[in-house]
Amino acid sequence: KPKTLLQALGDQSNRDVAQQFAVFSGALAFLPILGLFASEYLLRSVVSDGNSRWMYSAIVAVLLVNLVLAAFVVHCFREGFPVPAVPEATAKDEVKEEKKEK
Repeated sequence: KPKTLLQALGDQSNRDVAQQFAVFSGALAFLPILGLFASEYLLRSVVSDGNSRWMYSAIVAVLLVNLVLAAFVVHCFREGFPVPAVPEATAKDEVKEEKKEK
């Protein structure tokens, strides 16, 4: 029986991944909505037209979505990439080939 996503994230070796997943998912869910309403509230004294105000607020929300996604990508790249393990037989074959060439 294959593991479910919840079982895989509950595994001790995946705790860090689960925490990062939760943080970025929460940020992606709440930051744009909070930004939408906060920017609409802050623009009330600057932009008198309600439609324009909501349009500017929506642009801020879209920018926040892109900011969270870019932060996730940067975080993943900073985490690094695993070095693929070279099978021992392949490493021995390469040493033998180098000796034959000499």
